[in-house]
Amino acid sequence: MRSRPLEPFIPELPPPAMRARQRERFFGADRTWRTAIFTPMLAIYNYLPRGVPLQGGWWPAKHWDDVLACIVPQGSAILDPLCAIEASTQVLFLGLAGAVHGFAVGDVVEAASSDLGERTHHPTWKSSRYPGACAVTVRCISESYERRDEFAGKADVVDMESGWVLAAGRKHTRQSRAVLIVSDELHGRSYLETGLAAITESLSDAAVHAAHDATGR
Repeated sequence: MRSRPLEPFIPELPPPAMRARQRERFFGADRTWRTAIFTPMLAIYNYLPRGVPLQGGWWPAKHWDDVLACIVPQGSAILDPLCAIEASTQVLFLGLAGAVHGFAVGDVVEAASSDLGERTHHPTWKSSRYPGACAVTVRCISESYERRDEFAGKADVVDMESGWVLAAGRKHTRQSRAVLIVSDELHGRSYLETGLAAITESLSDAAVHAAHDATGR
């Protein structure tokens, strides 16, 4: 039986005092950054600049040159850190995706659009560093495999976060973009077959470029 489409709810930004407390709890510091790099993958986070570790937060976080980097939850739970930072903080998301067609394991793409439920969302922070890809955001990896034939007609890649990032960026009037490293092929090699070694260079390169884009140098 086909999974029901997502019916996404994108919350408003909480009041300033609540956001301040959330930043302290989530990241270990209450302050405003120019750019936040969010990723759910330790393998990506470790390639970002060492920075200054932030202590006492729920998630591993560090900062340098007015940039925050943090390991965030997967899926829709990424809305929590997205709602904790200020609208003036631009967001660069780094995650993994499965290719439906047109891309292969190790390719790095940028979500030119991302379907979330019945709506399509677009980035508010434009970049031409990577090829643009049409993404579909799903709730879990198993859903992407169950519905892969359905996605083949409308998407290039499938992931779990880009739709939430882009939708929240639009609602919060924030500059946001999502960069995705292809870790598997939904009609070819699965992530269980390829393993981390197959995409290590892509993870490293994407992290280096993200740090450059975040600081402008």
